[in-house]
Amino acid sequence: MLRKIEEHFGPVSRGDALDFGCGVGRLSIPLAKEFNRVTGLDVSRAMLEEASKNLAERRIDNVDLVESDDVLSRLGDKRFNFIHTYIVLQHISAKRGYVIVRNLLRHLASGGTFFIHVCCRRNLPLVRELVYFCKTKIPGGYILFNMLQGKKISEPVMEGNEYDVGTLLKVFQEAGFEDVMTKLENRSNCLTASFYSKKD
Repeated sequence: MLRKIEEHFGPVSRGDALDFGCGVGRLSIPLAKEFNRVTGLDVSRAMLEEASKNLAERRIDNVDLVESDDVLSRLGDKRFNFIHTYIVLQHISAKRGYVIVRNLLRHLASGGTFFIHVCCRRNLPLVRELVYFCKTKIPGGYILFNMLQGKKISEPVMEGNEYDVGTLLKVFQEAGFEDVMTKLENRSNCLTASFYSKKD
């Protein structure tokens, strides 16, 4: 990923990196080897606790774990040389996601780069698309399907939200990015797009 960015935009500063939706640290850990300091943001305390254990096991001490919200309030005025989010935003409604992307870009330092990954279109078979619709759009629908599938009644649905490329490009343009690279790939029944650019 970093090589691809540097092919188009030149060297990526290895100062401070932000990993939005870091979960258990799956990508914060390798980022910690590339950057002086990494901040892992996640909305789930349980995920952050697991990430903390994973970091400790590997004796990684240059990662700060921070509980997140949509406005990124706990970051204060901090700026980052690299902002990254991968396989995260599709689990957040697009309406909220666009706000989060705007806020992430506000924390990018001058000369910094970003890498943002979204799902553009689900490619589910018709039956699975209907099941997903029932689980996510019909009140209580997920409870019925949890019962049918032998799951806990309260088990939440793993969202697979689609983002509009035109809307995202407008967000990037409004934030001052005019040269944005895109990589498309089919991943787990979803057409995804990764966007990356550098701040002048």
